[in-house]
This record gives sequence, C-alpha cells and structure tokens, in this order.
Amino acid sequence: MPIAYFPSLANAEVVEVGFATTTGGDLNLRLFVDTGFTGSSWFILSRHLVNVAMSPAPAVHAFGAIHGIQQRVTVFCKIPMNSDQASLVI
Repeated sequence: MPIAYFPSLANAEVVEVGFATTTGGDLNLRLFVDTGFTGSSWFILSRHLVNVAMSPAPAVHAFGAIHGIQQRVTVFCKIPMNSDQASLVI
C-alpha cells in the first residue's frame, strides 16, 4: 500500500472520528479530508485496524490515487464535531 506524506499537516483539513471497536472500546482517529475522493466508501483506513471491522461488505473497484479491487467493511462511528453517529461501509 502506498504511503502518503503531507508536510503541511498544520494546514490540512482533518476530522476527528470515533470508531467503536469489536472489544467494546473506542478508537479515536484524526483523518484527512480528501475533497477529491469519489469512491463508494466513507473512509479509507489501514488494514491493521481490524478491531473496528464489525462485518464484511462487498468489495468494489476503486479508481484514482487508490485503485483496484478494495476490500470493505462496516464500521460504527461518531463524528464529535456534529454529534452524528452512523454505521458506515468503508
């Protein structure tokens, strides 16, 4: 998997997202907002975050910077900045 490097983190748009884990805990992450992403998923997360995958979801073919067949999962998360909670496919 390619590694993205952003030298201007201080100026980047990020969103705080709290994910429910499979062990009943919470995992809070700061994620980059990519306004150019046009995929079928809400977030793109590292494969090592298996503890937030609640159930499998259908794979899709992605185009752009991330391309090819992408495995997806359903996660439960909340975005504290607007008090929303959701079950999302990522």
